[in-house]
Amino acid sequence: MDRLTQIKVVELRKKWGFDCYTPINLLQTAIDKIDNLTLIWMPLKENFGGCCYKNENNSLILINSNNSKGRQNFTIAHEIYHLLYDGKNFGMCEFNNKSRDENLANEFASGLLMPEYALYDFMSINNIEKWSIDDIIRCEQYYQIDHNVFLDRLKSDNLITDEEFLEFKKDIVKKATLMGYDVDLYLKSDEKHEFFSLGKIIPLTEKIYCDEKISKGKKRDILSSVFRQDISFMN
Repeated sequence: MDRLTQIKVVELRKKWGFDCYTPINLLQTAIDKIDNLTLIWMPLKENFGGCCYKNENNSLILINSNNSKGRQNFTIAHEIYHLLYDGKNFGMCEFNNKSRDENLANEFASGLLMPEYALYDFMSINNIEKWSIDDIIRCEQYYQIDHNVFLDRLKSDNLITDEEFLEFKKDIVKKATLMGYDVDLYLKSDEKHEFFSLGKIIPLTEKIYCDEKISKGKKRDILSSVFRQDISFMN
């Protein structure tokens, strides 16, 4: 990992109240710690992770609900890099984009979810000298990191061979199931959350409605536009 990127990871984790070993509930933490952040899920093309937009008052992250939960976590972390450290107001995350900025965002995202200290601490605590698929599943479940992202990281750190990399990619849902884990990490969003949103836009809409700055109809329109029809008719 780029040294400056590693420093950003450590400093942000510290600012948010985490050390370099503890897993992060990234979704809830991002909503709590990033001012005026809204996250929106919708199905997008396969090679597209998401995008982000920011101005002086608001931040938005769009997430591809066709991707696995692990990949969605990675996308959120990736877009956090753009929101906090990139001077641009808008950014798109395509998996085949190998630009320097995208590579830095990818390194940051992987490090934010599981810092280098955490990876080697996990190896030490669990006496891992040679990674097995069971070790990999335990580690990625603990840190809620995408399976393919984790394999890429192990391979780039020369902790697994090319042959192991290909072997460990196979049948991950079946293997995690047989180990007794919840496999949501490896699956795309369910039907209820295929179109969905969380974050600032919901309480903000409620506030301006209660302040009588918008009508009930307008409140419903706003919430429906961010796929929250489930609460658009709440009083």
